[in-house]
Amino acid sequence: MKSLYLLLPLFIMLTIACNPSKDQKVETLTPSNGTGLENVNTDEQEISNHEASFSPTNINMFIPTKYSILDSLNADLNQDGKKDLILLLKHDREANWDYSSPNAPDRPLLLLVRDKNNQLQLAKRNDKVAMRIDEGGVMGDPYTNMVFKNGYFSLEHNGGSNWRWSHIITFKFDTVNYDWYLHKIGGDSYHTYDIEKVETKVRSFKD
Repeated sequence: MKSLYLLLPLFIMLTIACNPSKDQKVETLTPSNGTGLENVNTDEQEISNHEASFSPTNINMFIPTKYSILDSLNADLNQDGKKDLILLLKHDREANWDYSSPNAPDRPLLLLVRDKNNQLQLAKRNDKVAMRIDEGGVMGDPYTNMVFKNGYFSLEHNGGSNWRWSHIITFKFDTVNYDWYLHKIGGDSYHTYDIEKVETKVRSFKD
C-alpha cells in the first residue's frame, strides 16, 4: 500500500483540460470537483473489453518515438455513441529491463476520441497515472489490466513481496463539464502468511 500513498499527490495535482472538439491539445487527466460521483459502486470496474477495431495507421501519429503499445481498450469515453480508444504506452527500454535498475521510464496514457468526421484526436495524455515497470516489487511489472463501464475507466495494478497489494485508479467522464475526473483510488493488501486477513482501502474525490 505504500505505493498508493506515494502516488496520491500526483493524482491530486492533475489539471482540467480542453474540450476535444476544439483544436487538438495535450492535456492531463483531472481530479473530480465533486459533481455527484460519490454513489458509484466498485462493480463498475469489472467489465473489460479489449477490442482491436482500430487501424494501426490511424494511431501511429500519437505514439512518440521509441514507444509502443503496452495495452489498448476500445470504449465510448465521452458518451457520444462512438467507440474511442485508450492507449497505454511503454518505452523500448522495457524489453530488456533490469528490475534492479532505478528510474524506469514513464508509461504515457492517451485518451483518443473521435471527432465529427469519425477521426481519432488526442483528448488527454498523462504520464504518471500508470505505474512504471519497476514499481511492482519482487512481483515484477505491476500493470495488469484496463477496464471500462458506463463512462468509468480504471487502470489495475498489483505487486509486493511478502506483503501483496493491489492498486486501482478510476476516472469518470462528466457529461456536464465534458471532462474526465479522478473518481477513486483503492486496493487491497495482505500478508502471504495470512491471506484471509485482507485490508481494503478506497479513497474517493472527497478524500
